[in-house]
Amino acid sequence: MEPAEQRPTADQVAAPRPAPDPFAPVRWVAERERAMLPGGAREVRSATLFLVGSECPFSCTFCDLGRHTLGRAATPAGAIPRQIVGALAAIEASGGGPMNGLHTVKLYNASNWFEERAVPGRDDAAVLGALAEIPRVTVECHPRLAVSGRCEAFARARRDGGGELEIALGLETSRPEVFARLGKGCDLGHMERALLWLAERRVVVRLFVLVGLPWIDAGEQVAAAVESVGWAAARGAASVSLIPLRPTPQLRRAARAARADDGRGGRGVAPVSLALFEDAVGAACEAYDERWGGPLVVRADLWDLDALPACRRCGARRRAAMRRRERRSRGWSDEEAACCDRCRRALPGEAPAAAETRS
Repeated sequence: MEPAEQRPTADQVAAPRPAPDPFAPVRWVAERERAMLPGGAREVRSATLFLVGSECPFSCTFCDLGRHTLGRAATPAGAIPRQIVGALAAIEASGGGPMNGLHTVKLYNASNWFEERAVPGRDDAAVLGALAEIPRVTVECHPRLAVSGRCEAFARARRDGGGELEIALGLETSRPEVFARLGKGCDLGHMERALLWLAERRVVVRLFVLVGLPWIDAGEQVAAAVESVGWAAARGAASVSLIPLRPTPQLRRAARAARADDGRGGRGVAPVSLALFEDAVGAACEAYDERWGGPLVVRADLWDLDALPACRRCGARRRAAMRRRERRSRGWSDEEAACCDRCRRALPGEAPAAAETRS
């Protein structure tokens, strides 16, 4: 990773802070990531721009981004293009070359790109112009708002200019009974129809899947993650990012709700361990990742990797191995992520898959 600023930690994301200025310079992170391209997967340079705008109208249970928005106030016209132009100029200045050879720019505005209140439609032309030289542009959007004439026109304009549009969607899980508890304002049917609609319009799809949802039993966590990646693969997604639930107030509230409305109590409030995350990523990669001959790119979201509970003896080594694996173009052996002898004796909350009681 080559950050201009460190990514925010979970605690920083959850902390109250003054309303941001929609015309001020925005945070950005430059990094490398594997991406599925027409000729196959390869590593590309990407940049994530953390844009400021109107808050998302949906109240998803595990969304922790609302504090970085303008609330329900509409994003002022011209603010989003100005933020993008400023960030691109800073990226270019930091690397001594035209946009540092970026392939992908991700415009993450903690809301929905094709909602008028969040990104005024009159700004689309300026945004498209600012990003005309970028091969792939990624925006985030709710499935109900992605299926729209505005999205179709934006994607067509990108194609006409020789580029691609990618849309990032929060699948979270493919288990209908769990999805229904996530407060997403849609069901899996909406998600499926959105993916098929986007595929027909040659829009690339990036999905997010959560590891550690409290309504999934401990012994089912890895299987649930693999099922969700398979669901995405079957519907044409180009990539899936696995995200361990972050230790935020939203997680604690949801876990308490899970205990209250589920006779079995769900997972409770135990955090996702490094071992659980390793197992989920490894199993999903072996089943569906292009490095094992699969149809898509499986990524591990490493933003809060250091916060995941792990053995003090081997945790640092295993985290480093996880970061290296994200950059590899081929599969890896289990030995790279092997736990130490102490872990094999099943320390609470951190042990290999065969011995660990997920908590």
